[in-house]
Amino acid sequence: MNGLTTERLLRAGAMGIALFALCDPPLSRSTTVPVTVVVLEASPADRALADTVTAAFDSSFVVSRVDVVDAAAYVVVGESVPPGWQPPDDVVVFAVDGDGPSRMLRIRWVDAPKEVAIDSAASVGVDLEVPGAGARVVEVALVVDGVRVQSVDRSLTGDETRVTVPLTFVPVRAGLVRLRVEAAVQGAASAVADVGVRVSTRVWKVLAFDGRPTYAATFVRRALEADPRFDVTTRSVTSRGASVQTGAAPTSLSNARALAAFDLVVVGAPAALGATDAAALETYLRDGGGAVVLLPEEPGGTVLRRLTGATVWSEDQRREPAAVTSGLGTFSATAFLWPERWPALVTSLASVEDGGTLRSAVWQIPVGAGRLIVSSATDGWRSRGAGEASRPGFSEFWRAVAAGAAQGTPAGVTLDLRETLLTPGDMARVRISGVASGIDVQVRHASGAVAAVHVWPTGREGIWEGEFRAPAELGRYTVSRAGGQNATREFLVVAPDERVRPDLAGDGLASLVASSHRGTSLPATSLSTLAARVSAAVPMVQATTSWRPLRAVWWVVPFTACAAGEWWLRRRRGQR
Repeated sequence: MNGLTTERLLRAGAMGIALFALCDPPLSRSTTVPVTVVVLEASPADRALADTVTAAFDSSFVVSRVDVVDAAAYVVVGESVPPGWQPPDDVVVFAVDGDGPSRMLRIRWVDAPKEVAIDSAASVGVDLEVPGAGARVVEVALVVDGVRVQSVDRSLTGDETRVTVPLTFVPVRAGLVRLRVEAAVQGAASAVADVGVRVSTRVWKVLAFDGRPTYAATFVRRALEADPRFDVTTRSVTSRGASVQTGAAPTSLSNARALAAFDLVVVGAPAALGATDAAALETYLRDGGGAVVLLPEEPGGTVLRRLTGATVWSEDQRREPAAVTSGLGTFSATAFLWPERWPALVTSLASVEDGGTLRSAVWQIPVGAGRLIVSSATDGWRSRGAGEASRPGFSEFWRAVAAGAAQGTPAGVTLDLRETLLTPGDMARVRISGVASGIDVQVRHASGAVAAVHVWPTGREGIWEGEFRAPAELGRYTVSRAGGQNATREFLVVAPDERVRPDLAGDGLASLVASSHRGTSLPATSLSTLAARVSAAVPMVQATTSWRPLRAVWWVVPFTACAAGEWWLRRRRGQR
């Protein structure tokens, strides 16, 4: 290459950089916004532990020791909370306490549905705090109306002190049923807790809406249509402007008010739906307390991303069918769809083995007051007719899942009792929703005695509340709104020594606040897991920013080099 050619190249390089600088083209790039975590100390005595908690987070978090408006999560250090502090409703709260675990066997809570259909199997979760260390076995039993119906042994190792034991309740009669959980471990006193469950004969209204025809949605819908507990309305979009429907199905999912008429919405091919459908489904879940089942066949789509909070998904294709197992039914699948980052508070409904560990093939998360169920086993319908006739399979699994999800959706006019197992003199609170006026609530004993309950408006449209004191006479009672459909509830008045509530005595206020804000409490010895817990509970946010590379100072270096090089070569040839 001669000097003249080099000179021209240098001149072209300098002019090119100058032209690009004049144009100043913007480029877009996606960045991850760090999660803002606020660490608060309950008292000055907890300051040293708060410093240790702050150091447990890495650079992917923005940690503040004072309250800020854009916080996504809070970590409260100590047993209580800072004076006058109240967490916002939409944040996650964790509690860290330096004290060691309790020395007593405790049933911390019993997660049982308030209402279940008579033909359904209800899951009952029992959260235990088990004292001691090393190998231990805790026995948990379920007693229904005085009859022991199930017993489960759970082994613990090392310093493990918290365990959740799943139980199953199968009702055999309608009305209020008393469940008692009994737990015992060798070397520790036993613990018991009581809950009441209402068994109903309610028929659930289901909307099966397919963005396009799919096998998964078709066979789940057929499983529900074969069950008399479900009243299924369907709409399947076959092409643009054309659809097939049964019953008075809405033309789209974009109207949240139309969705409120259904106890469960089953969505097939959610990737074919748009942003307005996703917004209406989220309103139906968060505000209406409804239930949605998503049956995706491909990653992506606004509905899947918005409702789960997971933006990146990966497909998993297997050569051989893998068993998808649960207590509700067993089937197999070869195609799976996994979120790269699991949403917070995932409950596994069915699992598949993956490299020696279990992954949730069908899972559930809370969305506001509602429940979202996602099937990651995208071709489980292929095994719907396989297996033994005596064992529940694909259809039985989805009937049980749909029943459990629909059961939690409130009816149009409801009357709810905060407690259904009372002792004489207990104050009971009743709430009526879905009516505008004409509230007349009564408490009636089985003998026929009637007492009126005073109720008042809450300030929220259609919602009324009232209080009454439990009668002195033991027995079964009903509280009802005169003339109100779906507005009758039963409660039992039992002797004080026969009513045992879950033991929260060892939990401080910080732990209770964490439990009510999608978080959990953990001892200081488990700080190594705190960052991972926060990451799982608070999804990362991707932000798109504009970047103008020509505004960077380092572009001066190549521009100066090109211009100076050309000038030097011209001078060397005797030119100016």
